Amino acid sequence: DFRIRHVHLHPGRELIAATVFHADSLRSNIGVLPLRGSELTEITEGDSFDQFPRWSPGDKRRIVFQSAGIGRNAAGQFAGLAPCEIHALDLD
Repeated sequence: DFRIRHVHLHPGRELIAATVFHADSLRSNIGVLPLRGSELTEITEGDSFDQFPRWSPGDKRRIVFQSAGIGRNAAGQFAGLAPCEIHALDLD
């Protein structure tokens, strides 16, 4: 149902942040999973195109990523992307 790309390993913890591309709707979220495990937790949601997660330096669990809203026409089909922004998310 999804593909994982743009993987980034936290330098002080055994955590991976990645882009989770959903095949059903052209949307993508940011996900976190343990280095040794398979429990993927999506930490962003909505009709957006979130990608390129990077852990902030330090021991905290902070991620910066690029996000753009998805525009759809009256039939719900993809019509374009809003301008991209950089967001920061503190998981602690």
